Amino acid sequence: MKDKEEEEKILCVAWKCIDCKKVLGYTDSRSEILRIKYKDLFVYIRKGEVTVLCRNCGKQNMVNYCDD
Repeated sequence: MKDKEEEEKILCVAWKCIDCKKVLGYTDSRSEILRIKYKDLFVYIRKGEVTVLCRNCGKQNMVNYCDD
């Protein structure tokens, strides 16, 4: 059981605001999915470019999942 928990910690990485460091979502490097959760909103994004405004400071944050 402990090995599975350690594996999940490695795969799920917090995506934080570049200014205030508040968590915006979580990335799963194995399946290339970005998960964003806020109250009752759940967004799962696979591939592409995502821009999110930080709910804390308003800074525009971008992540790109496109294959170049």
